[in-house]
Amino acid sequence: MSEKNILIITPSTNAISETFIHAHIEMLNGNKTVLYGYYPNYICENKQIRFFYRRNKLWYKIKKLIPYFLYEKYILPNEGREAVIEEYITEFLKQKKIDVILAEYGTSGAHISKLAHKLNIPLIVHFHGVDAHHEQYFLKNKEGYLEIFKNAKNIISVSNCMTQRLISIGAQPSTIILNPYGPRAYFYDIRPKYTDTFIAIGRFAETKAPGITLLAFEKVLRVYPQAKLIMIGDGPLRESCINLAEALKISSKVNFTGAIQHEDILPLIEQACCFVQHSITTIDGDSEGTPVAILEAQAAGLPVIATRHAGILEAVVHEYTGILVDEKDIQAMTEGMLRLLSDKELCLTMGANAREHIRKNYAIEKHLSCIQTLIDNCNIEN
Repeated sequence: MSEKNILIITPSTNAISETFIHAHIEMLNGNKTVLYGYYPNYICENKQIRFFYRRNKLWYKIKKLIPYFLYEKYILPNEGREAVIEEYITEFLKQKKIDVILAEYGTSGAHISKLAHKLNIPLIVHFHGVDAHHEQYFLKNKEGYLEIFKNAKNIISVSNCMTQRLISIGAQPSTIILNPYGPRAYFYDIRPKYTDTFIAIGRFAETKAPGITLLAFEKVLRVYPQAKLIMIGDGPLRESCINLAEALKISSKVNFTGAIQHEDILPLIEQACCFVQHSITTIDGDSEGTPVAILEAQAAGLPVIATRHAGILEAVVHEYTGILVDEKDIQAMTEGMLRLLSDKELCLTMGANAREHIRKNYAIEKHLSCIQTLIDNCNIEN
């Protein structure tokens, strides 16, 4: 079977926080082309495709030579017309000889679904979290989502919770493939020292509620003043969390590293006795999928303290690979942290269970193989 020409569309260029997308780009088999950014201003190989993929390139270059004030008045408004956008995206797809499209996030799929169907190019849409659960995402892109549910070859969900949500908004169960993420192989090589250190990795965003983690940790310090917390990542709530740590007078015990490369994260995981994340469903319905950092931490041999939330319910086995608490229950999270901090044998046991649980149920090879099979089974209908 010859390799397919695969187009991967992703809004993000941040391979640090979205390691699963980076893994798809890096590890799937095929001739891969990547479109970054948001519709219709897609970027490929650091070039906006609307400037380089036209049917009549000469006429387009001539238009660019006219004085800018005339171009801005008479030409530029035309560039935003749906027919013009469709023209250059179509030309791009034809020149790249795309056989199948993998859209990362429902929003990417919503924007390309109609055109992919028109051109008979099979479309696979990979939902990840906010794009499935956040009501405003669905309402804003409702027409495109309904196009996905009608025309996509397959829809990938990362948890049973997400699958039920997609069905509730119109997806056909027969098109949905449950395919959780998996951690990279090198996480299995980590050997934690189980020191008096907690670690949290992820965007400082509402769904991860980092402020609640800080409030629980402050209570831990009242009993174990030697404890430490490492918070890795960046995002809109990072500054407010730094301010909260200062207000709670615990900033000397919390290391806010910012976003760092994976090779710098691994030694920090090695220090920890436990991974902590207090995911919540936000007021406007935003929710996690299956957080990759929780899978990676368990693969590294760390027990996890997290909430009964979305895919975490499946990824963490309560009292076996970690401890689950209810959303916004600060006291329960504090008690879980104190329990593991005071019992390093329990950390070791749960960590070993966690590593085996992830190896068996969340292997990256299994995750990639599933997507690869979907891609290989796609055929263009002429």
